[in-house]
Amino acid sequence: MPFMCDLLAFISLILVVWWTRKFGSASFTGLVVTALTLMLRPGAFHMLGFIVASILFDVLVKAVGYKLSFESGLRGSLILILFSTLCAGIAGAIIGIFFMGFNTAAAILTFAGLHAVGGIIGGAIGAFLIGALMRRKVLLSSR
Repeated sequence: MPFMCDLLAFISLILVVWWTRKFGSASFTGLVVTALTLMLRPGAFHMLGFIVASILFDVLVKAVGYKLSFESGLRGSLILILFSTLCAGIAGAIIGIFFMGFNTAAAILTFAGLHAVGGIIGGAIGAFLIGALMRRKVLLSSR
């Protein structure tokens, strides 16, 4: 299912960006995962959509700030869910257009929507996980 890859991807990206709080960490994660995937499956060029989503996620979180994204409770969680949904949907549209060969707006939007569902679920799980980790003081929230 298209939403499973985005679910796992955005849980990972949220955790990476929360842990490092450094611009470029999500982009680098996307590049490394894509490179590893292409080494194991040389024809998996659809992973280029994941690179775009990772870079966009990196830019969006940096733009609103790490403090707002990770330390503002429900508001931050909603921001992360919104960004992961948007980025997953864009990745789905890129994959649908360039790699799946969809040529109608309905097919592209349906495929992008399925990816966006994965972004919603992955964003919610990622936000929940960082909230749980912060409550247990795995990493202090302010640096």
